[in-house]
Amino acid sequence: MRIQRFIFAFILSLTLVAFSQNSQTSANTPSSPQKKAAAKDAVPMDDSPLIPIPAPAKTEKAKPAEIPAWLTDLVKKQFGSDFEVFSGDPQVLFTGDFDGDGVEDAAIVVRAQHPLAGMIDHNFKAFSPEEGYYGFGDATIMTSVSFAKWQDQRLLVVIHGAGTQAWRAEAPKAKFLIVNLPFIQMSMTKVMVKKHSVAAINGSTLASTGVIFWDGKKYKFLPTGTVD
Repeated sequence: MRIQRFIFAFILSLTLVAFSQNSQTSANTPSSPQKKAAAKDAVPMDDSPLIPIPAPAKTEKAKPAEIPAWLTDLVKKQFGSDFEVFSGDPQVLFTGDFDGDGVEDAAIVVRAQHPLAGMIDHNFKAFSPEEGYYGFGDATIMTSVSFAKWQDQRLLVVIHGAGTQAWRAEAPKAKFLIVNLPFIQMSMTKVMVKKHSVAAINGSTLASTGVIFWDGKKYKFLPTGTVD
């Protein structure tokens, strides 16, 4: 009888101990909402630095260049009243030694409804360099058919300078008109022509890039790549 009581008391004590441990574990275990809150407030325990993600760069459209009156007058004087400086581009005047004679020359972005009308009276030559590269280089043919409004078509007039006044001279060395200009953006660059470095017009379209340069006899076009 004593043995049975002892066994019963022993089993009862083990049951009470197990129940006490389970109750303590349940009290220390967070509920589901508590788990979510704890996960939200958790921070990494390592010392790894945070790497910030830079904000996207803001691309600002370049402001149109201011066109001085003297530049407008120069273009009309040298090429005729049909021409006007192209408005809306961030740069319309480019200067450099295009023909390699040591005298500064100028290239000016213009537009004209009848660009070839004053060739004889104002003594300039016309080129269509891009079409020339692909085998269709007659400027008179290339301007006979219009695929866009003339006000939107960029032309390039080039003045080869002479004397101390260079491209501003009353009687410059030579004058040229470049029609069907493929570029919508332009800048200055340099190219090697007959082992000499000369200034050239670097430009891009929506899909490609290229340069226009003087080869000693005429202005030529050379594709240089594609736009990414």
